[in-house]
Amino acid sequence: MINLLPPTEKERIKRESNLRVFIIIEAYFLIFCLLFFIALSFERNYILQKLEAGGVYLTLSENSLDLPKIREEEKNIKAFNSKVVELNSFYIKEKDLTAVLEKVTESMPQEIYLKSFRIEGGKKITISGFSLTREALLGLDVALKDSGFDKVQFPASSWEKGQNIDFSVSFELK
Repeated sequence: MINLLPPTEKERIKRESNLRVFIIIEAYFLIFCLLFFIALSFERNYILQKLEAGGVYLTLSENSLDLPKIREEEKNIKAFNSKVVELNSFYIKEKDLTAVLEKVTESMPQEIYLKSFRIEGGKKITISGFSLTREALLGLDVALKDSGFDKVQFPASSWEKGQNIDFSVSFELK
């Protein structure tokens, strides 16, 4: 078929056709949005009804429970939690004794061997051991003082021999 319409008329018809398609698409979109909001409102009402029914069930089940026993168990749990907090604060205040022992053994010369390691009152430490030479014992004295221990004290009997010395030393943690 031959179209003998002028170009302006053809353009007008094409615009009207495009406008109709746009209006139809817009109408479908609005209908979709309307249906979507209706579905959301139905879902909201359904959820609210379930929550109300659950609330009634919850109040009924609370009435059937033995609340005094529950309150007593809550008190027991709170008492236990307070004891755990006390223990935790105690352990936080305590010194890390493995770190102290590592510090002592790292500062000891090769010629010294430990026999005992005793902690008194969490702060005062006494060690006894064997030293091959007096110089190694002197090295231990200097190393303990350099490691940051306070009041490093050797008894006078530890310094009498020159070799094969049984010694003891006491010092305090900072």
